[in-house]
Amino acid sequence: MRDAVRVWIVPVAVPADELARYRAVLDADERDRAARLGAGALRDRFTVAHGALRVLAGRAACAPPAALTWRRGRYGKPALTGPWSGLHTSLSYSGDLVAVA
Repeated sequence: MRDAVRVWIVPVAVPADELARYRAVLDADERDRAARLGAGALRDRFTVAHGALRVLAGRAACAPPAALTWRRGRYGKPALTGPWSGLHTSLSYSGDLVAVA
């Protein structure tokens, strides 16, 4: 679907099995970043946000979530690389919710 914007609002509080599924699709850098946030709410929020982004972007790109790769763009915004470079993604946090676009 070209020129479409899709936005999902994802709650940060998810069951342990769903949190584990999100953690499983993160890459090594994302897992390290999450670990540096310590135990608790900040780490879980990061995990849910980045895991949900991977799952939803993977669906849109017809790709396994763990296979997706991002790089920092000219102004620091992460951009998908490789065959998925035409798909633009965004994350936003507000309290106990994450917006994934």
